[in-house]
Amino acid sequence: MDVDVLEGLIETSAQHDARKHDHTADAQALRFDGDAKLLVPPTLMGYLPPLVMTEWADRQLYAKLGPVVFGRGSSKALPYDYLSALEPDLRADVLNRHLTAAGDRRWLVRGYDASARAVLDSGYPIVSNTELLEALEGLIKHERGKFPGLQFVRPSVTADDLNVKIVWRNVDPDGAGGNPPFGLGCYLGNGEIGNRRIRLWPLVQKHSCTNSIIVDHDEGLTLTHRGSLAGIMVLIKAAMGRVFRASAEALDRLILAESERIEDLSDVLDGLSVKYGWRDEVRDAVAFGMEGRQTRAGLVGGITYAAHAVFDDPNEQADMEVLGGRVLMADGGLFAAAVRLAREQRLVGAAAALRA
Repeated sequence: MDVDVLEGLIETSAQHDARKHDHTADAQALRFDGDAKLLVPPTLMGYLPPLVMTEWADRQLYAKLGPVVFGRGSSKALPYDYLSALEPDLRADVLNRHLTAAGDRRWLVRGYDASARAVLDSGYPIVSNTELLEALEGLIKHERGKFPGLQFVRPSVTADDLNVKIVWRNVDPDGAGGNPPFGLGCYLGNGEIGNRRIRLWPLVQKHSCTNSIIVDHDEGLTLTHRGSLAGIMVLIKAAMGRVFRASAEALDRLILAESERIEDLSDVLDGLSVKYGWRDEVRDAVAFGMEGRQTRAGLVGGITYAAHAVFDDPNEQADMEVLGGRVLMADGGLFAAAVRLAREQRLVGAAAALRA
């Protein structure tokens, strides 16, 4: 059992924790200095140095100030591109005026070293990556017999995010013996800055390439940051069995998908590229990763190949693997819609070329 990997993740996450700090304050008590760095009110520990806003924190703040400017109930955010283009002192003046008008709003500023990594509502329940990892370690050790041959696949923990893929059962559907071609398990994800929910979803891994397919399945678990950690782990423990059964169902679906031929493959790839915003590099990687298989399973394999061939960020990798799962489980209408979208885009391009 690959427990050393989990202990290493916990240690890494704890090292990040030592550099984190949280501050709850009234919005109107927050201020920006002339360099557009955030000043939080002093605490019993004294003053904190000015914090450099990350892009994520900036966008969260601008969304929260939207109703201050556009009226309560508005979903509009302050324009990020415009504010970013302003000189720092002018941007600070604009934001300070809006913060003064923010009334009784109370926010949580999450910091990491000298940066502000998130601006959240004051009641945002914090479930840390370290707590989830430690709870997962306790669950695995307590239920040791249920996880034969447990392995971690490309696990990652950063200051903000957690992406852990676990395989604990290997299967050989053909019964041919030798090395089992597939692994079943789950994906556990979390975000500490309001970017991601807690997610426990079934997973299928093809051992020949270690690419994982994450399935956003009804039997999985998706939790907002609400309630206690103990309650969340009870839900995760209860969901483990369901997730494993769902991963077996996903494997059955993958085997069937090997014989589902995709007609008009080029149009399907073009249409999916438009639908999901793939740049040319991603589309090419998907096509390459299909390894000449013009089937649904081949397309899923291409998407999960692109997850690691193109993307370095663990969040983006997981998103592509989740997309692979969605393409696997989607009905045939997805491909028909992709073909229509590709052909519509070509007509639009041809019309634009004629006008030019």
